[in-house]
Amino acid sequence: MHLGCHSCQRVESAHSRLKKHLGDTMSSLETSVEKINKMLKLQFGDIASSFEKSLNTQLHSVSSYIYNEIRCRVSLEALKRIHKQLKEIDIKYAKLVGECYCTLKITHGLPYMHDLAYYLSQSMPIPLEHIHPH
Repeated sequence: MHLGCHSCQRVESAHSRLKKHLGDTMSSLETSVEKINKMLKLQFGDIASSFEKSLNTQLHSVSSYIYNEIRCRVSLEALKRIHKQLKEIDIKYAKLVGECYCTLKITHGLPYMHDLAYYLSQSMPIPLEHIHPH
């Protein structure tokens, strides 16, 4: 699973941020480790606040019963992607349940149209265990 990242762009971006954060290339190892630690603490704080926002923010678009098991348990971005797929569903997809090569399922670990159509046809919420934990 690559979460939509097809190149080394994340690595290059992280490397660039690290170089900017370190600043002077002639620092001692101890100073560099302290700066890296500070940067990681800031990143962790950003991630924690993002998760907190996902737990406390409810999108109006995800008020349907189908979101009952995953609402406030997955990221807002994941909910938005699932909602987008639900908007594209036609009842004909309910018959396409089974083996699926859909990219959203493979790259992001989220249910795709075929799965969502099945849940809708069965009037059941999206099971939390059908969403990849990462």
